[in-house]
Amino acid sequence: MSDVIDENYLPESTMPEERYLQAYFGKQANYYIERYKAYLSGNKFTFNIAPFFIGFIWFFYRKLWVEGAVIFFIIIASGFLEGLIYERFSVGESAQTIVFYVSSFVFGMLWAFAGNYFYLKRAEKSIHEILSATSDEDKRLELLATKGGVSLIPFIIILVLIIIALLM
Repeated sequence: MSDVIDENYLPESTMPEERYLQAYFGKQANYYIERYKAYLSGNKFTFNIAPFFIGFIWFFYRKLWVEGAVIFFIIIASGFLEGLIYERFSVGESAQTIVFYVSSFVFGMLWAFAGNYFYLKRAEKSIHEILSATSDEDKRLELLATKGGVSLIPFIIILVLIIIALLM
């Protein structure tokens, strides 16, 4: 057993210094720091309006690539399954419309409550990894800003896809 304690080790239940959180979260740091405090106090699932309305795109925007891809495939699979059920049971258009609105609301609520949870878990993990990887303060802040924050790539890709679809 080693008597040496890693000074960079940060237990999961401890809040990292605010400057690390600010570097990771970027422009909306105050919002996410408040959510992180709630997360640490046991309120793991807080509502976020953005994923409610834009779903998987928000996950990609927040660099949650795997989670965004999983959500995208869940949406595609549920749409495919709905289509099969509609065809098999000759479901009317009005019932399909109701199912669409109800499932959109349910999925929106699921993404809205899961969004902050996944983002805060990722932030916590990334911060711990970066603090353990280097003791150079400038490098830490630079890595946190790069690893966290947002990516406009999903919006650009979706905009291009919409333009292509409109031109067809």
